[in-house]
Amino acid sequence: MLLLLQMFYCLLHMLFRALKKLWQLKIRPCCKKRCSGKVDDNEVTEAPKPMPNDWEIERSKEDLDDFTLAEYTEKVILYGFLMVTVTIDLFVLTVPTQN
Repeated sequence: MLLLLQMFYCLLHMLFRALKKLWQLKIRPCCKKRCSGKVDDNEVTEAPKPMPNDWEIERSKEDLDDFTLAEYTEKVILYGFLMVTVTIDLFVLTVPTQN
């Protein structure tokens, strides 16, 4: 059940991010132009800023000052627990039930 809720949350998150981007890039500018009746010169010449790619995002992050071995071990254990839990949940979902 928890896996289904996580998948539903992930689906909703991706859907709303796409709808937000669609609203910001397409629908809102179109509505502004229709409602005002005139086209602003600054709005036409201004190009949208490109989205930063993954490499730029990782490069702009701050350095880890005191990232100790204990913190790293904790993160590895949590990641492994999460992967095992998801694998078991997916396996249980594929096993047919007896009725």
